Amino acid sequence: MTVARFALNGHGSVLVKALNEAITATMNDFGERHGCGPMHWYLREVNGFDRGDVIGFPGGPNDHDLAAGMRLSEAWASLLGLVERDDEIAGYRSWTGTAGSSRIEIWCRT
Repeated sequence: MTVARFALNGHGSVLVKALNEAITATMNDFGERHGCGPMHWYLREVNGFDRGDVIGFPGGPNDHDLAAGMRLSEAWASLLGLVERDDEIAGYRSWTGTAGSSRIEIWCRT
């Protein structure tokens, strides 16, 4: 029950940060080998980690360049075989799919 102990003694946020940094490093290493630039990645957390969902979004030096963010998001969606959602939130485009047992989402401002 190491995870429960972390959550109970206040170290849960440290664990979440470490997991998200590891997810980001792993995903970006994979993407770099396939010609995709880096994105921010994190595990969705709702009442604990549910299903291992991974969410990505463009960011970095070009945060304000929406066209660059869109190109990056589209490249990742293509690489991962994600499908664009048609029920997106106003001001965003999003793509979803699965890799193994994990659901992957990419969100990008428009």
